[in-house]
Amino acid sequence: DERLQRIILGCRYMIETAYDGVYPEYYSKHSELWICDGCFRYFANKQLCIRHANACPLIAHPPGDEVYRDRCVGDGFISVFKVNGDQQEGKVR
Repeated sequence: DERLQRIILGCRYMIETAYDGVYPEYYSKHSELWICDGCFRYFANKQLCIRHANACPLIAHPPGDEVYRDRCVGDGFISVFKVNGDQQEGKVR
């Protein structure tokens, strides 16, 4: 099946896709798409995503204001950030 079947967010969360997204054709041909959970840049494979995440300045704290935080399974938290595109232009995709 030549369509995107899974999105892996931040190398931790696997999300099954229900329909095709609007990604460039090169990325849509892969069964998995790896997305940085700091800046939402996407990659065709895990190695590129990990290399980017090690240098991404937005991993520690995404731009914008934290509007929600809840405890996850284990020791971590899950947070939701509100990002103003006019103020954060070019930092997030």
